[in-house]
Amino acid sequence: MKRVITAVAAVVANTQGHALEDSVLGLNEVAWHPEPAHVYLGSPSVLKLESGNILATADHFGSGFHEAPNVSVFLSRDNGSTWSFQAWIVSQYWSNLFQLDPSSNDVYIIGTNNSRPSPAKISCSHDGGLTWDSTHSAILATGTPGTHATAGFETGPTPALIASDGRIYRAMELMPPPAIWPNSYQAVMLSANRSENLLDPASWRISTPLPFDVSWIPSSWGPVINPGYLEGNAVEGPHGEIYNILRLNSKPVAGNKAVVLQYNLSTNTLQFRKMIDLPGGHSKFVIHRDPQTKLYITLSNNNTVLNDPNFEDQRNVLTLSVSTDVENWDIVGTLLMDDSGFSLEDSVRFTGFHYVDWHIDGDDLIYLVRTAYRGAVSYHNSNRITFKRLPNFRSYLPGFSAKIAKVNISGTGFSIAVLEDGAVAFSNREYQWEDVPPTLLQTPPLQFTKLSGGILASISANVISMGTLYVATADFTVSNALENAGFTLLDQMLMSMKYTDTGSTRLHFFSKLVYPNETTVVPQAGWAGCILIGNLGMTE
Repeated sequence: MKRVITAVAAVVANTQGHALEDSVLGLNEVAWHPEPAHVYLGSPSVLKLESGNILATADHFGSGFHEAPNVSVFLSRDNGSTWSFQAWIVSQYWSNLFQLDPSSNDVYIIGTNNSRPSPAKISCSHDGGLTWDSTHSAILATGTPGTHATAGFETGPTPALIASDGRIYRAMELMPPPAIWPNSYQAVMLSANRSENLLDPASWRISTPLPFDVSWIPSSWGPVINPGYLEGNAVEGPHGEIYNILRLNSKPVAGNKAVVLQYNLSTNTLQFRKMIDLPGGHSKFVIHRDPQTKLYITLSNNNTVLNDPNFEDQRNVLTLSVSTDVENWDIVGTLLMDDSGFSLEDSVRFTGFHYVDWHIDGDDLIYLVRTAYRGAVSYHNSNRITFKRLPNFRSYLPGFSAKIAKVNISGTGFSIAVLEDGAVAFSNREYQWEDVPPTLLQTPPLQFTKLSGGILASISANVISMGTLYVATADFTVSNALENAGFTLLDQMLMSMKYTDTGSTRLHFFSKLVYPNETTVVPQAGWAGCILIGNLGMTE
């Protein structure tokens, strides 16, 4: 298999990258490094340009890496299918890509200039990320007024927020002596007017550092070992307020907690707001707001094994979660889960889908993953950078009843019933539906065709109003027939449900956009058949 391989002093690039051949997760490998070298890949950042090009960046760490802390830039010209090494960005680290103006060729990257407490640094490419001249960069700050002279910044590739007030915000952490992880971190917010020269340090303001205060920890948590926060996200709230939402080291409390600080521009200070439940808040996450749905979205490592000290830093599961207000989060579904066959303990030990950076690309969501997988020496020491696309991601989000097709159906061997958890699934069994996808739990409720298990039905749908039509089946032998009828298989981790037989049989979903007066015949196969889901009525 051909791979993009990054080395310490050089990069051997290959434009024939494709999905990993020894995996069913659909991951496209952007870069890989041989594990025995003890050189690992980190800090992924991704950016889609108006030209159609996609940029991906990563840096290196590990006991075998002795070179300057440079960022590697990779380029895809075919929507993420293949990747090639493009450039180094010298003396840049823990950094994220962004643009002020998508129609411009200017691409920025902001982070630090080294892999330890270091000055904050920004660099700019003027040709869409193809080349990076070190003269087009600037040290923004080495510390902040009134802090230790030897203090420097640390961060991760978290968002550069372009806010509605015309400013750009970037959260970082100051690390003063004695530089103990994570206790010593002090939260800061860097900001600048987007109309000013971002390569001029005078354009930037740096907030007063805010140390972590153990009194913020609720007493109900009990003792927390080595508490502290890091890798904050600059996020604009629903009413224009600016927040810094930070990863929290909450051990031994399960790692689904985060800290919310609020920034005051007039006083240039951060203030503690509250602790929140955030799936995967123990590891670095990225929050963006979808301009269409107004939902806040994050991809994070939900801690699924609770109250067990062996799993407090679990990163082998990647979940998609949403919020309406940045403080209350709900898991929509799972994007990645280890398929290596490891026991749970070994999977948590050796597999990580973490430090994910992501962006919305039209109707899709693209994401870049620091990946420890199939050969990694630990979940932390990632041997790969991988890319994946979630097509039509909004179809997995709750609250889209207007987009569900209305149809009249005819045929034999079925009745129409309300789709909900606990509904009886078949007319000749008492099995019930469980794990109905949240996007299908609507008000008023959707309906499904209740079949008789083991008896093939005949179902034909005539479309009354345009929208999405769903079918679900447990038998993949019907896949070709569904695809021939125009249906597309949906992500099985995000869209599936089961019925309560002894095997908890799971059905997988297909969808199709349909139009008025169109007729769709639903093919049937298997004991459970193929059910139709939508706003259903009977043809008279």
